[in-house]
Amino acid sequence: LGQPADAIAPRPTPKDNEPALAGLKVILAEDNEVNIELATELLQRVGVELRVANNGQEAIDLLRDAPCDLILMDIQMPVMDGLAAARIIRQTQAADTLPIIAMTAGALESDRENSLAAGMNAHITKPIDPEALYALLRHFDRRRTPPTLPRPAGRQQAARSTSCLTLPGVDIRLGMS
Repeated sequence: LGQPADAIAPRPTPKDNEPALAGLKVILAEDNEVNIELATELLQRVGVELRVANNGQEAIDLLRDAPCDLILMDIQMPVMDGLAAARIIRQTQAADTLPIIAMTAGALESDRENSLAAGMNAHITKPIDPEALYALLRHFDRRRTPPTLPRPAGRQQAARSTSCLTLPGVDIRLGMS
């Protein structure tokens, strides 16, 4: 009581995401000012270079002006919605070279299916979970090749490598399998 909200629950800083996402060029297609402000804060906090489009047509125009690494696309926007914009973008940009992530309030399975059918690579619902957003951005970031981890020869080796780890209530061997 009497303390600012930040003093009670400090806002986490996504330090683990900063190096991985810094310099990622993203177009955000969103028509809601509050959502633009929130997404801008989340993305700029980790060093993403952001351009904002207020509808699907503006996103297409921005893409024509300068390439980007990824598009975050709202579905319901005036002038041109995100599904129509994704279909047009897919006529010239393959899904494996330009990821498009639907970022929408539509949480039904049919919303996700419609996004994927229009050529989008993934679907994230609002309100946005920052860590889920950062994980999607890292997953679809085509600028870097993710490091490959050595694979254990078999379960015996995996069991041996985790034998020194113990956490109360957690079966490490089961988790590793």
